[in-house]
Amino acid sequence: MFSNVRWRIALWFVGLSTAAYVIPTLLALFLFYSNLTAAIDSELNGFIASFGHAINVENGKPVLRDWARIVQTTPAHSLVTYQLFDKDGHILETHFPTGIPTLFKDAQEVSENGVTMRTRMTPLKEKDKIVGYLQVQLPTKARDEAVDQLALVTAMFAPVVLLGLGWSSYLVSEKATVQIRRSLDLLRQFIADASHELNTPLSVVQAAHESLLRLVEPTGLGSAELEASESALERMEKMLEDLTLLATMETPDAAGTTERLDLTAVLHGVINEFRPKFEQKEVQLALATEVTAPVDGHRTALERLFANLIENAFRYTDSGGSVKVSTGKDSHYVSVSIIDSGIGIPNESLPKIFDRFYRVDESRSRASGGSGLGLSIAIAIAHSHGGDIEAHSELGKGSTFKVTLPIDTT
Repeated sequence: MFSNVRWRIALWFVGLSTAAYVIPTLLALFLFYSNLTAAIDSELNGFIASFGHAINVENGKPVLRDWARIVQTTPAHSLVTYQLFDKDGHILETHFPTGIPTLFKDAQEVSENGVTMRTRMTPLKEKDKIVGYLQVQLPTKARDEAVDQLALVTAMFAPVVLLGLGWSSYLVSEKATVQIRRSLDLLRQFIADASHELNTPLSVVQAAHESLLRLVEPTGLGSAELEASESALERMEKMLEDLTLLATMETPDAAGTTERLDLTAVLHGVINEFRPKFEQKEVQLALATEVTAPVDGHRTALERLFANLIENAFRYTDSGGSVKVSTGKDSHYVSVSIIDSGIGIPNESLPKIFDRFYRVDESRSRASGGSGLGLSIAIAIAHSHGGDIEAHSELGKGSTFKVTLPIDTT
């Protein structure tokens, strides 16, 4: 049980750590990308500002002047593309690496033929009249490679970091749950001890009740009161028995050695035990479908699990109704569904029905002698066998309790 809790804590921690790792990483990549882009734009703006003196206007069109001097002072391996356009956007000159020969008045980053460029454009004016445009372009390949490299490094380190955090959280959860485990162990021990100690005074009271019953039975006096007290004693005895069993089932490794069981045979035994009780109440009880599915478990515990569920269905199904038990399986699990046509369970009560001493219908449960622990015991037994119980219900139409248990593949 606590091993599962530890793993859940570890998984929650890893999940939160993943979010704490991924979100800042994405933010860092975005900021890194934005800063590199801003650096490219700043460089392009500088090129535009420094290049203006080399442009002349001839016949109403911009041309580069004194180009020989500029070529001598500009490195031949420059990555910047310089482009001159006329006022209609037709390209006149282009220098250095071949860029995208299109005038972009609005765009800042463009792609063509697999090449992405940051671009900057400025209008060229003569006497406040636009005569052309100067455009400079710079490829973003270096920026994109740097961002990709950073993303690759963070992605490579992520599994190592998260695995380290997960393992650390699993180790830390051991210490974090020490006090909880101690408290639950003490609670289990208290329940077991209290149930055991209460058995002695209960036995004394039962013996005294039987003696009193023998004394007054010939007279017929107080028979109603004695019947009520006998019913209360029986309910108390059942409750103590259930508390002891529940404390035992919730104690790790307390169940002992398991065996390979034919689940259908277990169900047949429980149904046959209940059949006279159902016939007396005129409620139909049947094993609707059968599958062959061996499980590894404890016969007595599984019999108690299904007996509690069938008893619960019996208690809340009126005369003329039906209770069907059906089985199914997949590659890993076998399922047993107890389907009744009873009064149903309100939606707001469904999450609480496996809580100890919780009763949907208080008066009906007490009248039928229920201890309020039947479903708690059932789900504890299912969990101790690696399974679970799901409940579905609709008021006035009935309820379905579905037990899933792992198939024994050995």
